Amino acid sequence: MKRLAQKVATRRILFAEVLGIRRSSRSATSVTTLLNAPKPRAPAVLQGQMLAMDKMYKVDRSIFDEDVPLKVVEFSDSRRIQALRQHFEGSLFSRSDLKSYPAFVKPEGGKFRFLLAESIKGPDDLTETQRAALRDNDALLIDGVANVTFDSLTQEAILRRLLPDVGEITTRFEQVGHIAHVNLQPHLLPHKYVIGAVLLEKNAALGVRTVVNKTNFIENQFRVLPMEIIAGPDETMVELEENGSKFRFDFREVFWNSRLLNEHRRIVLMCSPGDVVWDMCAGVGPFAVPLARRGCTVHANDLNPACFNYLNQNADLNLGYANRFKSFVHSLTFVTANESAPI
Repeated sequence: MKRLAQKVATRRILFAEVLGIRRSSRSATSVTTLLNAPKPRAPAVLQGQMLAMDKMYKVDRSIFDEDVPLKVVEFSDSRRIQALRQHFEGSLFSRSDLKSYPAFVKPEGGKFRFLLAESIKGPDDLTETQRAALRDNDALLIDGVANVTFDSLTQEAILRRLLPDVGEITTRFEQVGHIAHVNLQPHLLPHKYVIGAVLLEKNAALGVRTVVNKTNFIENQFRVLPMEIIAGPDETMVELEENGSKFRFDFREVFWNSRLLNEHRRIVLMCSPGDVVWDMCAGVGPFAVPLARRGCTVHANDLNPACFNYLNQNADLNLGYANRFKSFVHSLTFVTANESAPI
């Protein structure tokens, strides 16, 4: 038994050396204790980086809570609001990392308050005009606190705190129904689940429930976006409204670009009731459906069978009857002066 214990101790020490623990005169028991010691808890920001590849990553809102001490203009008479606002307009609390924060508040107790910039530490930091405004309007300069939370911070500020060393961070996205579509740059891909989780949390009020990332160039014949889910449920069937028309489609199966909203509107308004329109790349109907609703005679077609299917569903959804659009282009002929050749 003694010899066996010595072998075990030797193996533990060698194992410790492999892990980078310098060999010393410590006993096998002390080395074992080192190997089994609990790891120190990483700071909240570092944890965000460690969890960047975790699909189950959830934003801990509490780590962004911050009480900012500042000076406050306090008064009781609501008739003084305009006068005081005029004098302190350029000295109110604001920060570049804040999406929004009310500098004028009415807390419990019936008092009104203007939150002043952090640079104002006391009466000496006010102008003479501002000090006179306090006296003339029965206002006091007191200590106060701005409660900064996850909701008041910008998306970029939140991601900067979670991922401080990743370089440029983009928070722009295209919204397609309940989907937020991003095109992450290569250096951000290791952190895609963190970015997706933040976008999901910050844009829930806009109806965002799923975040997708473009995974490659659009090279297929149907121009369908290659994508992956980086936050929220795997639900890509969307419903949305554009230019007064309703559309329903699976974003995985068709081409759709919400940034073309104004172009869709421009083309539709160019046409008049009674016009005959041939839409040969109709997609799910962003031109064809509103044009038909406008009173035009529309012939619509699309190479993608999924697009043509949703085109007819959207015709039924907006016009009240199905199969309004028929597939009308089976082949094209390019005609020259001397010959014709199918293309």
